Amino acid sequence: MLTTARLHTLLLAAAFFAIGPWACSVANLPSQPSEQTTTTSTTTSTTTSTGGGGSGGAGVECTSPADCPGETCLNGVCVPLACGNGQHDGAETGVDCGGPDCGPCPNGQGCAGTGDCQSGICSAGLCVAFDCGDGLANGAETGVDCGGADCGPCPDGQGCGQASDCLSGICSAGLCAAFDCGDGLVNGDESDTDCGGSICPRCTLFQICNSASDCAESLCVNGVCALDVTFSTCGATGATGPTQAACDAGYAGTPLGNAVAVAAGIQSWVVPATGTYVIEALGARGGDHSLGAGGLGARVQGELTLTQGQILLVLVGQRGQDGTYYDTTGGGGSFVALSDYTPLIVAGGGAGAGNCGSGDAFLQAGKAATGNGNGGTSGNDGSWCGCGGEGSGGGGYYGDGGGDGGKAFVHGGVGGTSIRPGQCVTVGPGGFGGGGNGGNGGGGGGGYEGGQAGGPSGAPGRGGLSFNAGANQSNADGWQAGDGAVRIRSL
Repeated sequence: MLTTARLHTLLLAAAFFAIGPWACSVANLPSQPSEQTTTTSTTTSTTTSTGGGGSGGAGVECTSPADCPGETCLNGVCVPLACGNGQHDGAETGVDCGGPDCGPCPNGQGCAGTGDCQSGICSAGLCVAFDCGDGLANGAETGVDCGGADCGPCPDGQGCGQASDCLSGICSAGLCAAFDCGDGLVNGDESDTDCGGSICPRCTLFQICNSASDCAESLCVNGVCALDVTFSTCGATGATGPTQAACDAGYAGTPLGNAVAVAAGIQSWVVPATGTYVIEALGARGGDHSLGAGGLGARVQGELTLTQGQILLVLVGQRGQDGTYYDTTGGGGSFVALSDYTPLIVAGGGAGAGNCGSGDAFLQAGKAATGNGNGGTSGNDGSWCGCGGEGSGGGGYYGDGGGDGGKAFVHGGVGGTSIRPGQCVTVGPGGFGGGGNGGNGGGGGGGYEGGQAGGPSGAPGRGGLSFNAGANQSNADGWQAGDGAVRIRSL
C-alpha cells in the first residue's frame, strides 16, 4: 500500500520526464507565469503578419499583386487576399466587396451600411440603385432627388457642384441660386446676356438666340436675332398716304405692330439696333389705259449701316389710277430717308400711258438710274391734243412736278390732283409718292427725279428715276407691278 509520501515522489518524477529539456530553458527565463509568455509570443507574431513588409500594405496604391506582399492588388489598391478570391468571407458584406477592407459593392450585393455600396444606398441589407424620386440626397445627386449626372437640375436652395446642377444655371457657395435678368451674365435659360429664354425680356437684333421666341422681332436666323420687315401702303390708295389707324391695323401681329408712327402718310420707324441692314425699295406702277399698260416701278436695293435710335422716314408709293380716257395717272416713288431728310434709298414709280397715242413700256417704266432730285417737267398746256391737255410731271425728292403735278418728298409726296389751264376734262389723282396726273398726256412717275409728263414730245408719261446710297447695290428698271413697298432686313 502506497503511502502519501511515496505517491508525491512518483508524481514529481512523471512531471520531469514529461517536460524534458524544455523545462531547463524555462528555468532560465525571468520568473513569470508561462501562460502570459505564450500570449505575448502569439501577439508579436500576429502583428508582424498584418503589417506586411516592403512597400505594400492595405490601402496602398498598386499596379500588380507584386506591389502588395501578403495581399493582392484589386482596382489599383492593395487589399487583403480575401477581397479577390471570389468568396464572401472575412469582414466582407458581399462577394469580394464591402466591409472595412474591400471596396464598395455593386447593386444586388450585401451591405451593412451606405459605405458598403457603390450607389451609396443600402436597403434591407442589399445595395440598390438610387432613385431620383426617393426623397433623399444620394448617389451622385447634389440635392434631394436632383443634380448630378443622372437627375434633373435642382431648384433654388438645393445643393450643387456646378451650374448645370441648377435650374437657374447659377451655383453659388454650393447652393443653387436664382438668376437675375439684370446681372450682366448669360445664365438660366437666357440665350444671351439678360435676355431670351422663358423669363427674361426678348433679345434685340444681332444677339444670340435659340429660337424665334428669344427675339424681339420673332426671327432667329443662324442663332442670331434678325429683322425682316416690309412697309406697305396699309391699304391706302390715291394721292394721299395711309393713316395711323390703317397702319396700326395693317401691321398688327407683325414686328412693325406698335412700332410705326404715321404723319401725313409718311411712316416713321426707329432703328432697333446698330448694324448693317439691307434696304430694298420698290416704286409703284403707273395706271393702266386702254391704249397701254401702266409703267412698272423700279427696284433699288443697297446695304447701309444704321445706328440704334435713328429714325427712318418711309414713304411707300401708291399705284397710279387706271382709266379709259383722261384719268390715267402716274405711280408714286418709294422713299427711305433719315429724319433730317438725308436720302438713303429711293425707287422711281412708273408713268401713265395717256389718251393721245399708244403707250410705251420702256419710257413709262420707273428707272433705277440716279436722278437729280428735281420734279418732272410739263408744258402745263390744257389744250394740247384738244382740251384733254398735257399730263403733269412726277414729284422729285426736292422739287415738285411741273403742271401742278406730284409733290416732292420733302413737301409731303402727295400725288398730283390739279388740272392744267384750259383743260376741259376730269383728271384722276396721281399715286402718293409724287405721281403726276393725266389728261391726253400721261402723268409722270414720282421718284428721286420725277418723270416727265406726256405731251408734245409723246403721249406716254415717263417713269421716275431713283437713288441708292448703299453698298453692294442691286437695282432694276421696270420691276414692280403693283403698289410700292419697302423691305428692311438685318444682315
